[in-house]
Parts: sequence; C-alpha cells; structure tokens
Amino acid sequence: MLHSGKQEQSLFPLVGNIFAKDNLYSGTTKQTTFPDAATVSRHYITAPVQPEHTVSRHAAKALTQRDGPASDYRLTIKMNTEQNTTTRWMNGIAYEVAFWNNVYRWKWTFDGMMNWSKYGGVITLEGFDANAFLIKTDNPKVLDVGCGMSYATGNHIMRDGRLMPLDIRYIDPLAAYFNRIMARHRRKLPEIEFGMAEYLSAFYPSHDISLVVIQNALDHSANPMKSIYESIDVLKKGGCLYLNHHINEAETEHYKGFHQYNICREDGKLIIWNKNERHDVAELTAGFAELTVGLTENGHVAAVIRKTADVPQSLIDDKGDKRALCSLFMENARTASSPWHGLKNSAAYWKYNILQFFIQSLPWALKMKLKKLIRQA
Repeated sequence: MLHSGKQEQSLFPLVGNIFAKDNLYSGTTKQTTFPDAATVSRHYITAPVQPEHTVSRHAAKALTQRDGPASDYRLTIKMNTEQNTTTRWMNGIAYEVAFWNNVYRWKWTFDGMMNWSKYGGVITLEGFDANAFLIKTDNPKVLDVGCGMSYATGNHIMRDGRLMPLDIRYIDPLAAYFNRIMARHRRKLPEIEFGMAEYLSAFYPSHDISLVVIQNALDHSANPMKSIYESIDVLKKGGCLYLNHHINEAETEHYKGFHQYNICREDGKLIIWNKNERHDVAELTAGFAELTVGLTENGHVAAVIRKTADVPQSLIDDKGDKRALCSLFMENARTASSPWHGLKNSAAYWKYNILQFFIQSLPWALKMKLKKLIRQA
C-alpha cells in the first residue's frame, strides 16, 4: 500500500472490470487493475518484490507434512489437543488484557493508536482494494475477526464520491475484557462482539458476509486452519477472506502467549506451521476457494481467499472438534477451581500490567522507534 506518495499496483487483483480506483491512504492515489474472475487466484502483482520466507531446515524436519485432501483435516483437532495449544493460548490472555488496558489508559498512546488506525475513514487493507470490491455489492457486510482493540480497519466505503457507513462488526474472543477496558477509560468506540474464529459459523450462520478480515490474529488462533474453514463458510459465494500477518511470528516470539503458529509464503504457497505441524492452505481449501498470496512493502504475508463453493460440512461440524471442546472446557473448570491456579493468573496479570504501565506511558513515536529497533535486532 502507499505510504510514500508513489503509485503502486495492488497485490491482489479482484473480480470485475474496475480500473484506476482511488485508494484513500495517506492522501495518495493508487492505480489498481482487476482481471476477470478466472484469473483471481492465479495472479500476483507486487511492487517491489520481497524475498520468500521459508521454514528453517531444523524445524522442517520436525514438521508433519500433510499429504491428504481437506477431508482428513479433523486429525488436526486431535493434534492440537494433544499439544495443549488451547491451554497455552489461554495462558496468554493475561498479557493481552494488560497490554490493551494500558494502551487505553494513556491519552498519548491511545491518540497515537487512533491516528494510525483507519477508524472513521474508508476501509483500507494493505495490498487489497477492499473499497472497490465492496461497492460492487448492495449492503456489504464485513467481519473484523480477532480485532483486538486497535480498530485498524476503516468503517466506511466511498461510493459515487460519497463517504458511506459500512456494516462492519468487530469480533474478538476477549470482547468481555475489552469492553470493560473501554468503559473503564471512557473511550467511545463501537462495542466489540464476542466470537471465536474457530467457531465463526456458529455466530454468523447466514452465509451473507462479503468480506472477513483477519490481521495479525490468525497465528494467535488456537487452530488456524479451522479458523480459515469457518471464515470461508460464513462468506457468500464470491466473498473474500483477507489475511495479513507478520512472518513466522511464533518463532520470533519463542512460542510465548498467543504466538503458537507461524505464517509464511514458501514457494509461492501460503504455509501455516509450528514445530509439530505444517499446512498448505491452498491445498486444504481446494474445491471451495481460490487463494492469492504475496508479500507487502512492510514485509507482511498477505493473502486473499475467495469462496467459490460451499465448505464441506465435515470440516465445520466435526464431532472430534466438539469432543475436544468439551474436554478443554472441563479441564479449564478443574484448573480454575484450584486456588493456586487463581493466584498464578492474578500474579501474571499484575506483572504484565505493571510492566505495560511503564512501557505504554512512553511517547508514541518513541515506542514505535524502539519497536522497530527491537525487530531489526
């Protein structure tokens, strides 16, 4: 996308005969070309080309290479349960809540975030002209899944030169925590709805969604492939799932907290992996979706997955999935009844809350500079 004022072609050409659409991003204009539907999943236009990021050699040896079709995906549920991925995800809640509590606490940090976010403006996604895609549909509906509290996705469309409100829902499994934080710090923003990507079709069963957006959240999911299946399922035919993520963030974060999966582009494929499993997303969605993947100017992995047919219900209504969920529920109930568990969680939250109190008190520009230096290191 545009940050420097130069013109750039879209990473993801879309369906339809739409040309030279204005993209309202930092006051610049972007030229975007859209080929016909047959080419949507095969073309990738980028400027500039970024190097591929692959799984490390030592990690690749430990990965389980999937060689079956999407129908054998139910094995992943069992794998995730055995690895206790969901439990580790739950252990990351304390850090996430402490982080957002202190972002919203300090005025300069909150204002810096809102100046960065696209809330109040046209929906803007890196490498993808979402506005041009959405204005082709009457009453488009958008889900921002795993949104956190950043409100990064714009909540308007530009139609015929007029700024119009967009029907967008902000969804996060930590909605109850986040809404309390907003109330505590008196921030007037839309309420976040409770929902989980892994079970999204249970929350939005009508198959009438135009666009699902997941940014820097799929790799935080307890089960990324299940989340992709569910996100495609809620779409209308021709609707799109947009993904944008840091490359291999679990490796960078040493598999702490929510960071349990890596996402990368390898040999032109969208790959989701960790030390125990590896998924080729295009292979697992073949038959009901088309996928385009690329790297953005910021070095993120971005993909557009377009729904072409109904998702097989065996991938949505999986009995093994339900068994795993019941088992995890009872295990959580058991541990939650332990005084030691409650004390441990409280101690973790206050540790992170004190740490974030001082970190988020720093000026926004200084924090962004430090963050950049840390990532470079």
